[in-house]
Formats: sequence, structure tokens, C-alpha cells
Amino acid sequence: MSSDIYSRRHKDQRAAQDADQTESAAILHHNVSADAGLFDDRVAGVVDDEVLLDVADREAWHSQDLSLDELVGQNSEEISRRADIMGEAYPFKFDKGTLKYTPSKTGFYEFCLATCCAPNITTGQYTRLPRTFERVVTVLMKGYMGIHADALHVGTPRDVEVGTKFQEAMATLHKLSGEWRWGPESGLPDVRNNSGDEGVDFIVWKKSLDKRPGQIFILGQCACGDDWDTKFSDTSLNRYEKWFNPTVIPEPLRAFATPFHLSDGNLREAQREAGLVFDRARLTLIAEDLASDPMMTPWWTTVEEAKGIVLTGQLN
Repeated sequence: MSSDIYSRRHKDQRAAQDADQTESAAILHHNVSADAGLFDDRVAGVVDDEVLLDVADREAWHSQDLSLDELVGQNSEEISRRADIMGEAYPFKFDKGTLKYTPSKTGFYEFCLATCCAPNITTGQYTRLPRTFERVVTVLMKGYMGIHADALHVGTPRDVEVGTKFQEAMATLHKLSGEWRWGPESGLPDVRNNSGDEGVDFIVWKKSLDKRPGQIFILGQCACGDDWDTKFSDTSLNRYEKWFNPTVIPEPLRAFATPFHLSDGNLREAQREAGLVFDRARLTLIAEDLASDPMMTPWWTTVEEAKGIVLTGQLN
């Protein structure tokens, strides 16, 4: 395999999409062949286009596009890559071209898969998927940071107790952390009544035991839609910190979380532009490690219910 993961990052991401379809089929049917995710509109279009070409054009087509055999090979490679990355946390067994579903302890991997396969995440019951993802990731990040860590979900729509308005949510953050005191820079309004989130969905911090300022903060963005690769820069420290005085020191870290499996090339690009990156594989490893944590156990029922919105035998 070429070491140029940057140039092939988009092709590898398409293979990840096909692998998602194969995994979905395995959940619905328990055992499927490795090519089960390839019989979608994209492959059907490729095959139909080839039938319409004459012999000369087919040779040119083959030099530019993928054959079905190549797609099957890439699908298998992607599934094997996931198994290697995740080990026992990967809820499938891949052997001799057959993928078998073995449910995870938490259902979190399956929930992320459902979110990525949903027809949309902006209407009706499907809105539960990104809203659940943001809240569960917030708690997962708290667990990942370990002892003396805390976290707050600040993305919109927020829970009422956090504050429906941006300034209210930041007042909650200040009360919990002792930092992020409201104080807009010159030229900005003293009171901000909008309900936005300034590109931040969750904030995690490592508490100072002596209660003095200087805690470690992580500002995180969640991206659940197909346009996830346009969200790397949504969390801007300049955009966020202009509302507070004093600003926090040391400078907060930035993080990006997504239910998608990122190709190796896209993972590196995301890390370069968005900071810490937590895709489906990394988040699931954290979730499975915290499966029995009392902080997390109430969330697994919520995850199971949200997963059922999509993984009910009606996947496209």
C-alpha cells in the first residue's frame, strides 16, 4: 500500500463509507460477505456506466476509475484496518471474507454507525442522533481526562439547566470552573442574548486542586453530518476568547469529535487543522473502557434507543 496517505485520503474515505454499509448489513443479518456494502447506488452507477461504453472507451474508463474487484478489495482492507486499530473493541469478526456481528458492551460503536448511515440528522426523530452524540462525547471526554476532570455540554440546543443563551451557558461554566469570567473585549456588547455556541459543543477541564486559575481546558467541536470535513476550523480560540476577561492561561487545547471512521490521511489533516481528533474508533475504545463506569452507565440506554432509530432493518 502506498505511503502517500494524503493523496488517497478521499478514496480511502469512500472505502470507509462502503465498510459502514457492510457493517450495517452484518448487524441486520448477523453474517454477510465482505462485498455486502458495495451494492449501493454508487457501484450500480459505475457498473451501468461501463456497460454503456464501447470497447475503446472502456479501456480509458478502467484507467481512471475503480473496478468492482478493486472496490471489494478496498472494502476488505478497510474492515481489516478497523479490526487492527480497535482490537477486541471492534464489534465484528472478519474471517475468510465474511463479516460477523458481535455486539459491543456499550452499543456506542453501533450508535455511531447508525448516525453515519441515517438518511439525515436534521429533521424529525433523526435530530436525536447528533444531540445524543454531543452529550455522550462530553461525558466520555470527562472520563478520558481521568481524575479531577469535569465537562460541560455547551452546544446548541443546550439543556435548560446549562442556559439557553450563550452568556447563560458561560456563566454556568464560570460557576463550575472558576474561570472564563464574562468580559467582552472593547467594541462587543456587554450582554449577549443569542443562543449560539461560537463553534464549541463541549468543554472539558482538568481541575486545579488548589483552586487557583491555570487549569487545562479543551474546547471541542462535534461533527455528525456528511460535511464533517468542513468543520475542522469551527472552534477558533480567537472567536471564543474575545468574550472573556481575563482569558484563560495556558491556552486551551482544541478537539474535534465525529462518529465517522476517518481514513489515515483525513485523520492527519484533521489533527493538523482541528487539534485533538476523536473519530469512531477512538471514541469507541474510550467507551468500551468506561463501559461499567457509574458516570457512563445511564447513557448506554440513551445510546441504545437512539441507535434503534436507524438500525431497525430499514437501512438503505
